[in-house]
Amino acid sequence: MRNIFLTITTAMMATLCLTSCEKDEGKGGDSSIAGYVYQISDDGNIEKGTDGSYHFVRDTTPAVDKNIFIVYGGGNGAYDDKTATNGNGYFKFSYLRKGDYSVYAVGDSGNADEATYRSINIGSTGTHNVASIYIYNGKNSNLCGVVGNLQALYASQNKFYINGASLRVYIRNIDGGDQNDTRADDNGNYAFTKLTPNRQYIVWAESEPKKNAGIYAVRDTFTTNAAGSISMADTLKVTVY
Repeated sequence: MRNIFLTITTAMMATLCLTSCEKDEGKGGDSSIAGYVYQISDDGNIEKGTDGSYHFVRDTTPAVDKNIFIVYGGGNGAYDDKTATNGNGYFKFSYLRKGDYSVYAVGDSGNADEATYRSINIGSTGTHNVASIYIYNGKNSNLCGVVGNLQALYASQNKFYINGASLRVYIRNIDGGDQNDTRADDNGNYAFTKLTPNRQYIVWAESEPKKNAGIYAVRDTFTTNAAGSISMADTLKVTVY
């Protein structure tokens, strides 16, 4: 009877040890999490493709000396540790116990809501790689743009509309503020970037129908789409004496 009691007690203690001795995620193990971080620079330069569509000109490079954070237990809560990428954008968290983790990086904006996360469950040993992390940097990061065309009727010279080269075009957030201006190029084309996504804007040019008469605005209203998109405004037609 004594031997049976000892056997049961030993088994219970072993089970208790297995459950109570199981350690949470964090340092103290033989595993590592590694990966690469790349930054996509977007300063708002626009290019026209062979298919006639417009897109932002972006440059992807390794994110050098960029902080990357780790969350023990996974999720997107407060970070438990951080490290920095090397000259190739590579990072590594070492001496981790098995379990769930999240790693993330944030762009130059520092806005945690724009963080890019990678979640992973790791075993007790070895290096575990996460998919590459891409962050967006630049003045146009997570913003939008618009392109349009300006045509002008120079009443004293022409009977037809021609490209409104060098004429000024304006833009404004329809709710007020954020006003900016530019000049149309030789083809009458213009572009504005660094616009807020999903927001209404007005673009306009000034028309002078008669010499010494009042100047009025020829305008178009449009709504930007998701971040990174480029909208098309209707052609603006003005009369210039």
